[in-house]
Amino acid sequence: MKMGRLSLLLVLSLPACREPAVPQAVQAFAEVARQAGLDWQHRSGSPEKWHILEAKGGGAAFLDYDGDGRLDIYLVNGSTLEGEETLRDALYRNTGNGRFTEVTAQAGLGDTS
Repeated sequence: MKMGRLSLLLVLSLPACREPAVPQAVQAFAEVARQAGLDWQHRSGSPEKWHILEAKGGGAAFLDYDGDGRLDIYLVNGSTLEGEETLRDALYRNTGNGRFTEVTAQAGLGDTS
């Protein structure tokens, strides 16, 4: 049986796989959304996700909507099939130093459909 080019490459690269792993620095993440002024919750359907339409989430856009050189955040919400609650999109203006202020109404946004 002939050894193909791909098989030969795999055999030649095996010794590199046996080198001891270098320990990586541990990355720590913290939930700081509320402290930053981002008080918003995404909702898409029921928690059980019985229907395919409920499984699709919303989205986010990072843009400088007010032209101040800082990225603002526009968050797109989902919906419920039952229509039991009114959910809306939200726009947060970046005020600097890791802080945001909701300006949805002032910007004429807040779609609920």
